[in-house]
Amino acid sequence: MNRVLTFLVLGFGLLISSTLPSLADEPTLYLVRHAEKQADSDPDLTDTGHARAKALAKILASVDVGKIYSTDTKRTRQTAAPTAEQKGLPVEIYNPRAFRDFAEGLKQEFLAGNSSILVVGHSNTTPYLATLLSGTEYPELSEDQYDYLYLVNRDEDGSLVVTIEKFKP
Repeated sequence: MNRVLTFLVLGFGLLISSTLPSLADEPTLYLVRHAEKQADSDPDLTDTGHARAKALAKILASVDVGKIYSTDTKRTRQTAAPTAEQKGLPVEIYNPRAFRDFAEGLKQEFLAGNSSILVVGHSNTTPYLATLLSGTEYPELSEDQYDYLYLVNRDEDGSLVVTIEKFKP
């Protein structure tokens, strides 16, 4: 039994170490929906939501994040906060009502830069931003989907491609 447990732990460690360093290899746009929220008109995160926000910061610990964007709600700012504190960066607020302009400016900024960018949004704006950036359509997230992390990278032809990872708190 101990051998099986040791094998599983080592295997999981290898899996994590093989995927996380690759996150730091090239500049990436990280798009994420805010973490789990309480019920309210502008709610705070739940305890699970705070744990998920810390897990996101841990994932991005070895990544050269140069900028962090969030909408102006408690839940998105609180999701971005652990990464912002870790990186010593401010959380810059973007206006989701001027979303196409934001997406175009973000794309130009990303293509011209050499560091990664984190964007925290909502169940509808996060997949829509991935759609606008890549040209591939992504559906809105359901109310219980908080674990999607969209990784947007430059393809060899200069286009942007999206991969989706899931992460736990």
